[in-house]
Order: sequence, then structure tokens, then C-alpha cells
Amino acid sequence: MSALDTKPCCHCETRHVSKDADAWCITCEKAFCHKCRYTHLSGNSNHKFISIQKYNKLALTVHKICKHDHDSKFHIYCKFHDDITCNKCKPETHSKCNGVQTIQEASKDAKTSFQLSDLEKKVSELSGTLQKLIASRTKNLNTIKDQKKKIETELETLRKKINDHITKIQKNLLGELNKVYERTKAELDESLKELDREKTLIHDLKDKTIQIKHLSTNVETFLGTQQLRKRYAVDEKHTSDMLRGIKHVYLRLSVSPVVQSLVSDITSFGIVEMVNKPDKVSDDEHKLSESRAGKISTPPRFVMRVKLHLRKTIKSPSDSGEYMKGCTSSSNGQMIFTEPSKKVLSIYDTKGNFYNNVPVSAHPFDVTAINYYTFAVTYDKMSFIEILDITKINGIVTNRYRTNYPCRGISYMSGQIYVVVETEGIQVMDISGNVQKIIPINVNGVRFFTTSNSRLYYTNTDAGTVHCCDMRGKEIWKFEDKNISRPHGLGPDSSGNVFVVGYSDAAKTIAPNSYDVILVSPDGRYGRKLLRRSGSPSSIHFDKRNKRLLLYSHDGSADWYDIV
Repeated sequence: MSALDTKPCCHCETRHVSKDADAWCITCEKAFCHKCRYTHLSGNSNHKFISIQKYNKLALTVHKICKHDHDSKFHIYCKFHDDITCNKCKPETHSKCNGVQTIQEASKDAKTSFQLSDLEKKVSELSGTLQKLIASRTKNLNTIKDQKKKIETELETLRKKINDHITKIQKNLLGELNKVYERTKAELDESLKELDREKTLIHDLKDKTIQIKHLSTNVETFLGTQQLRKRYAVDEKHTSDMLRGIKHVYLRLSVSPVVQSLVSDITSFGIVEMVNKPDKVSDDEHKLSESRAGKISTPPRFVMRVKLHLRKTIKSPSDSGEYMKGCTSSSNGQMIFTEPSKKVLSIYDTKGNFYNNVPVSAHPFDVTAINYYTFAVTYDKMSFIEILDITKINGIVTNRYRTNYPCRGISYMSGQIYVVVETEGIQVMDISGNVQKIIPINVNGVRFFTTSNSRLYYTNTDAGTVHCCDMRGKEIWKFEDKNISRPHGLGPDSSGNVFVVGYSDAAKTIAPNSYDVILVSPDGRYGRKLLRRSGSPSSIHFDKRNKRLLLYSHDGSADWYDIV
């Protein structure tokens, strides 16, 4: 036992004997050695003792010395302030207080006081509460372990279901392919047989014509010629009839636009169909028959029921509106807007709060996200594209590519950048700037462009049309309607519905300084007005991950709409 832990026996001290105590009398608060303890108990049998070690531990908890500015034992208790202090502190803190008692008076019934019993009760309750919390947390920990295993199993099951589902769809589609192929092949075989029969007849006619010319008399030649001319007229008509009916046949796979959506929504990768493509001989007739083709009678249900709800005004007007502007969203939910007059990209966080302005090289036209920190930017009349890394405050240009002509709308999909280049079409390049190909689309009047689900979408502001093409540039549909006579920006959703912003004829007549937002159906046959608002339109972007619509006006203001 260290010197700090020892106490002298009080009885031994009265006899001037120095001896360490080994017990503490709780009743009279004195220390005794082993021998004096029993002497003390002989006259005070109801006194209670604890070991000097326990007393020392208790003394660390119960402070008896005033710690204000001096070491002095507690002497008084102030009921008014519920404060214990020493005589030296009393004149400064409790000289005018009523109900000041000595420590001896205040502690007279301390062991049976309400305060002690209440403290014991509360401590016991708190201890029980903590034990319950520990048990609850432990149980919760075990629960989430079980849940983790369950979810892992569910994911494995889901993955198997998806694989099985896709395998089944592929099998069905391959079966359909075989059926369509066999049917198409049979039709072509029959057509060839008929042509071969006609060819035989024409060869026979040719032989007979030669025979009567060289082997017959004049009378026989004359009579034979008349007969063969009638036969030729029949054969020529038959051949002409076949020629008009012949169409070039090929097989095509049309991939379903929902193939990337949830597995519960996937019913087919697409359809295999026999497509009759007219030969040049009957091209005009084919086009005429297409123009007479009827349209479906009712719009898709989603187009009819969708509504826009203004969630938040993200940006206030920022400049005079001299430039057209583009916007996009990154994979981490940030919203990015081009600010041409300020030569910056304006970045807002997932809640629509301003985050940062990233300086760029010139007046930016459009922007697309490659990942959450890398963006591709076009510089319209400057004819170049930049890849920008915004992990640094001011951004870093990692690559810059020149284009032969002004570049405008830009989009990123599946590792490739697609950009509208004036007079050329849609230029396709990798992120290193290597041009892969140019999709031959007439881009005169095309400013805004995007990609989605292996489709190309763009608006022609001058022509007043909205277009959807396949990846080779072949037009799938073209939308044209008075509800959107001068379309600007557009943004498709995961199902192929396309949000378009632009002026309408009605808007120019009713409210000249206003514009509309419409929703075009996936087949391009229907358009429904969702919103009319004041100002001039610039661009629009549909954030598929967060299902929100960003509307960017010409004056630099922008709004966030929820789809309801």
C-alpha cells in the first residue's frame, strides 16, 4: 500500500504511537488499526466498518476539500443555492443567504434522506435503462447480421431470376427469329420459282422468234410473228405485274426501349419482324402508301396522366440572355448549368443549393456528364470541345479537341461522346478525342441533342420538329405539332417519353413572352402540353436517376420539377 493510501489509527495517535489503520468506522468517521477496531466495537456494537482500501476509493468519489482557490474542508451548506462550501468562501458567496447550515447539521439524517433514496432509485433506473439499451443494441446487431445474410440470399435469388428471365426472353426471341426467317425464306423461294418459270417461257419465246426468222417461209414468218407478239404481250404483262409486286425483304431486330429498366417491366428484348423495303421501281408508291397509313387512336396512359410539380427554384436570372445555355446532372446528383456570359459552369448540389462556379476557357454552349467529376463541354462558334475535371476548385482541362465546324449539343453514352457538328452531322468520339465515325444527319437548325437507350434525340428549332433516330442515324420518328412550333432543349426518360421545351404558335399569340413544356410519346405520335410559363426557353434535362426535370430559361434562371 502506498503512502497516499495509508491513514494512521486515531486511537494509537492519542497514545503517541504511529500505526497504520486497516479499517474505517462509517458511523463516527474515524480510522482504526485492527486491535483498536475491536476495542472501539466493545463500546459501540452498532457501528459499521469498511476496509481502509474501500474508504480510499470512496474518498476519491466524495470530495471533502473546497477546490475554489484554496484547500480547505467543507464547513457549510446553503439550502437556497444547494451549494456546499468552506468558511473562506462563505463571505463571498453566501453571506446574505437564509438557511445556511453547518455540514454536521445538514448531514444529520443524510443516510435516510429523500435525496439519497431518490438518487439510488434514479441511478438504479438509469442502470436498468442502459442494460436494456445494451441488450437492444446487441439484439439489433444480431438482427442486421441475419438481415444481411437474407438480403445477400435475396440478391442471389433476384440475380438468378433476372438471368433466367433474360435467358427465357432470348430463347423466345431466337425461336421467333427462326420462324420469321423460315417464313421469309419460303416467300423468297416461291418468288424465285415463279421468276424461273417466267424466264423459261421467255427463253422459249426467244428461240421460236429466231426459228421463224431463219427457217420459215415469208408466209410462215408473218403468221408466226403475229402469234408470238400476242404471246409476248401476255408474258410482258405477267413480268410487269411481278416487278411491281417485288419488294426487297430483310430481317431487323428492334430492341425494346425498356430493356434496361427493372426486370419486372421487361417483357421482351424486342421483336423480330419481316420488313418490306420498296425497290427503286416502286419507291414513290411505297412513300405514298406510308403517308396514308393510319395512326393509333389513343395516346399512351403515362402521357395523359403525368403532371409537373415545382419543387424548387434553383437559379435566379444571371445575365441578359444573349447566349443559349445547356444543363445536365452528374451521377452523384449534382446539377450543372452553362453560364456563357460568365464563362463558367455553375454547379448546384443534390438539394438545389449553389455549390461552386468552375471557370472554363470560353463561352460554353452545352455540357454533358461523363462521371460525377468529369464533364464534356462544347464551345459553339469557337469549334472545340473540352473534357473538364472539377475535382479541383477551378477545374482542370484534361483534353481539348478541335472540330472542323461549330459544335453545339453534346451527350455521353456507353463510353462515347456524341456531339452536333455543323454541316457534318453527329460526330462520335471516345473520351481521348479519337473520332470513331460521323452519323450522317442533317443538323441545319439543330442546337440541342441527347442520347438515351441506344437512341439519338434532337430538335430542329428552324423546322419546328423533334426527331428520334437509331444509332446509324436512321429516323425512327419525327414529331411536329402546333403545341411546340419552335422546340429547343429536350430530355428523354427511361421509357422513351421525351420532355421538350420551346415556343408554340399559341404561346406567341396568347402570351408572346412565354413558352411551353410538352411530353412526346415514345412512338412520336402524341404530344401533350404539361406547362406554360413566362420567359424564353433554353434547355431542359431529365435526371433519370433522381426522376427530376430541370428547366433552364434563356435568362439564366432554372427550376426543379418533380414528376407526379
